[in-house]
Amino acid sequence: MASESCVWSDIFDDQSRANLERGLIVTGVIAFLLGVWLNLALLLTNLRSDLSYRNLAFFTVIACLRRAVSVFSHLPLFNYSESFKDGDKNISCDVSGFWDSFWTVYEVECLTHVCIERYVVAKYTTRGWPIQKNHYILFQSLCLFFASLYSFPPLFGIGRFGYDFSCQSCVLDMVLPETWQRYIIVLIFLLRSVKSVGFMLTMLLWASNLEAKYDDSEKLLIAKRFTKVIF
Repeated sequence: MASESCVWSDIFDDQSRANLERGLIVTGVIAFLLGVWLNLALLLTNLRSDLSYRNLAFFTVIACLRRAVSVFSHLPLFNYSESFKDGDKNISCDVSGFWDSFWTVYEVECLTHVCIERYVVAKYTTRGWPIQKNHYILFQSLCLFFASLYSFPPLFGIGRFGYDFSCQSCVLDMVLPETWQRYIIVLIFLLRSVKSVGFMLTMLLWASNLEAKYDDSEKLLIAKRFTKVIF
C-alpha cells in the first residue's frame, strides 16, 4: 500500500483515508462538470473570437482537464500507487509528482496572466495604443516557462516529490530537509503561491483604476465587466 511509505500515514486511519478519497472524487466530478459547462460557453460561442476570453480559456481548459485526471487517478483501475511494485514507487511518484506540479503551476500561471492581461489591455486602451496580438503568445510562453522552472528542481535533486495527506497522490514534499535545500524549497513554494496571488491582486487593482477612466461606450463597458468578473 502507498501508506506504508507515506510520512502522513499516521494522520488518518484506513477508513478516514477512504472517506477522504471518496470526497476528493465527488468534489472532482462536480468541478469537472462545471468546468465542462464553462468551457462550452467559452469555446462554442462567439466569445472564442475575443482574445481576452481565449486567454481565459487556457485557464479554464487546463483546470477542467486537471479535475478529470484527478478523478481518474483515484479510481482503482488508474491508481498508480496500487499498481506499482515497491521498487518502482519512487519512480512512479517522481513522474506523477512532476506532472501534477507542472500542470498545477501552469493552471495558476494562466490565471495570473489573465489578470496581467487585464492590466495590459487597460493600459493600452487608456494610452490609445493598439493591442498587440503577440502579447498573448508571450503570456502562454511565460506560463510554460514558470511551470517548468518550479517543477523540474526535484528531478535534479533539489527537493523531492512525496505523497500528500491522502497517501495516494504525489506533490512537492514540504517536509523540509536539514540542508541548504530547505531554503530553495521554501522559495519555490512562495513563488508558486504568494507571488502569483500578489501579482493577481496588484494587476486587477491597477486595471480597475485605469478602467475608471473609460468613457461609457459599450465596448469599454464590456471590458470593465470582464475585469470585474475576474476580480
